[in-house]
Amino acid sequence: MAHDDEEVRTLVFTTLPWDGGSRFASPRPYFERLCRDAARLGIPWPADDLPARLKEVLEDALQAAPRVQQLDGPSPPGLLRVELTAGGAVRAQLRQLAPPPPEPWFASTQDAPWFGSRFTGAKHGAWTAYREATVRAQGAGAAVALLFRNGKLVDGDRCTPLVLLPGEQAVWIPSEAIGAVHSVTASLLASHLSGFELRPGRAMTLET
Repeated sequence: MAHDDEEVRTLVFTTLPWDGGSRFASPRPYFERLCRDAARLGIPWPADDLPARLKEVLEDALQAAPRVQQLDGPSPPGLLRVELTAGGAVRAQLRQLAPPPPEPWFASTQDAPWFGSRFTGAKHGAWTAYREATVRAQGAGAAVALLFRNGKLVDGDRCTPLVLLPGEQAVWIPSEAIGAVHSVTASLLASHLSGFELRPGRAMTLET
C-alpha cells in the first residue's frame, strides 16, 4: 500500500531503550540512524544546537514520565522517542513498554507498507501503518507481525526478524536494500553471537 509523501516527510524519529529512571542506551548509533533517515526524508539536521535543545526536551519528558514497572528478561521497561519535525522542532517522549507475551511467540504475516524506494526503511511520519499491523497481529492472537512484500520477508511491525536456518551458522536479517529498517539492536548484537554470523540480504520466503 502506497502512502502520501507529505505525511511521510512530516518528521523523522528514533527510539532508544530506557531503564525507567534517568538512564538510556548509548545514543550514538541511534542518532547516526536518525541523521541518515533525516537526510533521506529531506528534514534539516539541527547540527548547531541539537544537544542543547535535546537536553531541554528530555528534561521536560523526564518530569512528565510515567511510572514504569521493571520487566522480566532482557527487554527494557520503556522507550525514549526522539523526533525531528520538518518544521524544525525537536520533541522527546517517554513511554512504558508492554510486558512481553508468554513464549513461544506466535507471528502473523501481513503485507509490508510501501512508501516508495526512497523512504521505505526510514522511521518517518507515516508510522501508523506499522502500529496498525501490530493491532491486527494481536487481534489474531499473535505477538508480532512479519511483513512481506512480493513473497519476501521485509521486516517486522515492531521487531527485526532474525532467522536461523537448520544446519547453518549464518543468522539472516532482512536487507535494508528491500526496505528493512536498519536495526541498531541487531548491529549491537552481531559481535556477541558466538559461533554465528549476522548476515543481511538473503531473500527469505514463507517456504525458507
